[in-house]
Amino acid sequence: MPDSCRRTVTATMLLPGGRRLRLPALMVYDPKDCLAVRITFGLGRPDAATWVFAWELLSRGLTGAAGIGDVRVAPVAGTDARLLLRLGRPGDIAELELDAADVLAFVAVARERAPRDTREIRDALAGELSRIRQRA
Repeated sequence: MPDSCRRTVTATMLLPGGRRLRLPALMVYDPKDCLAVRITFGLGRPDAATWVFAWELLSRGLTGAAGIGDVRVAPVAGTDARLLLRLGRPGDIAELELDAADVLAFVAVARERAPRDTREIRDALAGELSRIRQRA
């Protein structure tokens, strides 16, 4: 991914019984998908999981609850130093915590780059939309 922004962080998965599992994670901003963050949890593990969603959810989640459906983000109750990600559907949800400072640094880069990257892909998106309309 040329010109991508990558940030390695440590996620903490919340397990039943109050147990916690620390996982290496990689947050990636790709200019070709400039509205999204790609986070891989459990780097190097055979059961690594990757989620892709709007980086804006991370930004909003730093100050309050954000998201509906499969991705929900909020500050950890009682502290603004940690961010809680709830990923999945009812009955099958993974809860992970991230350091808010790591998320804030990542979001700052995405927020700075997204307007420029969006302009660069606008023509490609307009062309694709035109092709879709022609087929409809």
